[in-house]
Amino acid sequence: DSFARNIAVTLEAMGHQVTTENGTNTRHHGNRYWNAFWGTLRRGFPSLENWPFNALIHHARALQPELVLITYGLVPPQVVARLKECGAKIACWFPDSISNLYRQYLLASPFDALFLKEPFMVRTFREKLGLNAHYLPEACNPLWHKRIEVSNADRAAFGCDLAAVGTFHYYRARMLEGFEEYDLKIWGNSCPSWITSPVKDRYTHYYLAGEEKAKAYLSAKIVVNTVLYSEIEGVNCTL
Repeated sequence: DSFARNIAVTLEAMGHQVTTENGTNTRHHGNRYWNAFWGTLRRGFPSLENWPFNALIHHARALQPELVLITYGLVPPQVVARLKECGAKIACWFPDSISNLYRQYLLASPFDALFLKEPFMVRTFREKLGLNAHYLPEACNPLWHKRIEVSNADRAAFGCDLAAVGTFHYYRARMLEGFEEYDLKIWGNSCPSWITSPVKDRYTHYYLAGEEKAKAYLSAKIVVNTVLYSEIEGVNCTL
């Protein structure tokens, strides 16, 4: 149920030929210990940062695509420049808030176009940096995001008064602590060990995707969308 997979499935349904590639060894729902180790290794040996993208560049050269679409902001500018040598248009559809720009590689890379879900970012990057940035929010994918049959076993596994989904951080924790007296489930598998909160024990450490996410939403009486504070004007796909 990743952002990239939703795009790929939709484009295929529209009749386009799509090839997907994992650009890095780090995944949003991957093993946090591996991600921490890989991050430390890259800081110690900066040249390793480009290495995970060699397969992507090799496949792009072999396929000669019309478009390479990147869906996160961690691709180094040097890699984007090498991808442009394939003759394709290179674009990034960044589905996150302004606080997750990390090293701001999006602003240094030679993209043909940037698509952002945050109107504030679009205006700022167009007016102050002259970038070819456009507003393109996340949306419902009717192929996956739809009502499905929920069994008694599903309701037993996913049922609760309130459900929330996402990484466990202090902003989300403080928003949900007001519902401590309710049957609350917080779905996700990214919870730092250093966080303390009365609702930390409600965190499931379980990544929801696809039909399971639909079942969890349909089994909860209320789904709480805890939009991050750095979403200035943007919204997420839960809305």
